Amino acid sequence: MSKVTADLVILFICWTSLHLVAAKEFSQFTLDFLEIVTGDFDNRQQIESGGTDHAFIQFRIVPANMPLLQPDTVWYDEWAADGKLLHMQIGIISELPRDNILIDLYNFTEPSFYKPGEFNTSSLAGLKRGDLKRHNCSAVFRRLNKDVYVGYWPDCRSLVRGHHPNYADTFTCQDVSIIIPPTVEETFAQPPYIFQRKDTRYRFTGLPDTYGNFCGTKN
Repeated sequence: MSKVTADLVILFICWTSLHLVAAKEFSQFTLDFLEIVTGDFDNRQQIESGGTDHAFIQFRIVPANMPLLQPDTVWYDEWAADGKLLHMQIGIISELPRDNILIDLYNFTEPSFYKPGEFNTSSLAGLKRGDLKRHNCSAVFRRLNKDVYVGYWPDCRSLVRGHHPNYADTFTCQDVSIIIPPTVEETFAQPPYIFQRKDTRYRFTGLPDTYGNFCGTKN
């Protein structure tokens, strides 16, 4: 078993058994994670290199201003394949012991109403609790080393034998690697999907001064 695989197994076990730490007590490893994950990403470079069966995937993770969920730290994320928006979610970030990070995921609208990148996140401020659809679906990440975070991100749209299929994600300051499970709508391919951030790294507000200075020139 590789070190990355072993870490992911430990991560999954921790996800199911640990108690949450209040958001206001975020440790530096969580603050660094929040800096690394935001942005607009795609695998255009991988597609244009040729010789690949990968679909063209776009995704974005953006801090969300939602008075309904304050004081929680919240993001908006979306995921599109070949120009079709497949999911739009709200993620509520919590910290777990042993350097693990939990993101509870909620659906709130029908993705087919929008094109990739079209949704205006400012409209999230008007959402009510009844607008959020919970599917017992959470992502979990941990720091593997200095600027590498690995985790499972479930496909909350579908169930296979009673479980949500999991994407295996690796985030760094430079790029993102994702293994897409073969049971979802997107094209499964080997090697993993490789994504680059497109210029912007979005910033969360209301976090300590030690947030936002980690990646620096690694962008």
